[in-house]
Amino acid sequence: MLKELTKADWLRILDFPASRIPDVVILRGTRNFRSQYKAMLPYFENVLEVGTPNGVLEDVLIGEVRGRSVGFACVYGSSMASEIVHLFGVLGTRAVIQIGNCGALADDFLAGDLFVADRAFCGEGAAQYYKTDGKWVAASKELLQSKTLSTLNKEDYRIGSIYSTAALFAEGEKDIEQWFQEGFAAVDLETAATYAVAEHFGMERLSILFAFDNPRRREHLLLSDAAKDVRRAEANARMTRLALDLAVEIGERESRKPISAVITRERPDSADAITLIAELEAHLDPFYPTKSRHGYSVEKLIALGVAFFILRENSTPAACGGIQLFGTEYGELKRMYVRPQFRGLGFGKQLLDHLADYARTHGVGLLRLETGIHQTAAIRLYEGMGFQRIRPFGEYIEDPLSLFYEKRII
Repeated sequence: MLKELTKADWLRILDFPASRIPDVVILRGTRNFRSQYKAMLPYFENVLEVGTPNGVLEDVLIGEVRGRSVGFACVYGSSMASEIVHLFGVLGTRAVIQIGNCGALADDFLAGDLFVADRAFCGEGAAQYYKTDGKWVAASKELLQSKTLSTLNKEDYRIGSIYSTAALFAEGEKDIEQWFQEGFAAVDLETAATYAVAEHFGMERLSILFAFDNPRRREHLLLSDAAKDVRRAEANARMTRLALDLAVEIGERESRKPISAVITRERPDSADAITLIAELEAHLDPFYPTKSRHGYSVEKLIALGVAFFILRENSTPAACGGIQLFGTEYGELKRMYVRPQFRGLGFGKQLLDHLADYARTHGVGLLRLETGIHQTAAIRLYEGMGFQRIRPFGEYIEDPLSLFYEKRII
């Protein structure tokens, strides 16, 4: 059954390598899955969208935020929150950050105020299946005392306990007043389940929310108020920024996961090489000139004597690249490609370093390459490794959609 699925099982089902497992996952409690998912995408680089073939898991991604591996998922209610935290808990993700909005309970707790839940009451919903030794689960002390939160003034946010209900439309005035009298500062749909599952898997956890409205003042999410909408939008931006900053802080506690990759030289017409080159062609911009003029078919790579290499992680082809040597004058890189699910892990740099070593052993001290102006990830990699922009070289013609680089390696 699903409870018995292991890390290896989930990696096989989701079809991504262990090296892409994030340090932190951020959960956004929302009904508006697609709009919130799209709103978060610009904050991430090297995005890998995660899902199951039957659609059980959707609106989940793994990417990089300022060089740190972070997951993101949209959830609604305790059931969905528990499933995502369970998944990443099995995979070994170290921390979860819950974001979204909540109902304020205190009299002076207003729409747009930020709230941090220091503990949650697991009274109903999915939490009961994970929290079997009591009803309360606390946020992680390390995250409550994080540098990210310490940058805030005490008046910038409220901290307190939260009640998570499993039936939003069933809550009435008596329920709201009872929760307030019992000392709860806020009410939401996910935090208790998120905390309970995270505790079960030994994950650090924190919930950063903003008040949508105060139901004790007969204000609720079905009412409209333009002034409050402005405050909510500002609070949402602050909350998102805090969550991303905290995720980066958690990721910086330890260095990036070591990459275990093997690079071998192979013929361009090997089965894996053909597969990788075909994927590269499919990912090129249709207006990118090398696709039609200088893309180099497998047959041409062989005819030119291109030394072709494949990088594998745990026997799975992850990246490829070739180099054509022009005597000892220079080497020209061709067909550089890292598969999307392996990006952001240093594989591109490792492969480029290997090609540079190959060139040096043949007395070649200069590398050159061409890329398309829309290949932004590749451009960042090349420029980050010291490649300098130059004018077109060799057989290439002047083209506004192509960029040319070189790097002295001897």
